[in-house]
Amino acid sequence: MVQRGDAVVFTQPYTSLFQLGNDEAHSRIWGGIHYRFDIEASQVSCTQVADYLFDNYMRPNRMARH
Repeated sequence: MVQRGDAVVFTQPYTSLFQLGNDEAHSRIWGGIHYRFDIEASQVSCTQVADYLFDNYMRPNRMARH
């Protein structure tokens, strides 16, 4: 916890991007923006899209220095 002026800022360490996404998804449920079935379907479809993009479009950067 960090205090900045009148605001209190909480930090949360994450061990994976999925864990961060899961917390973000739950915040949308708690905020009344989405329902749980929206989140579950989104997690499946977003993972599939990311996998497809990685498998079909991600290439090594040949210009990068090693």
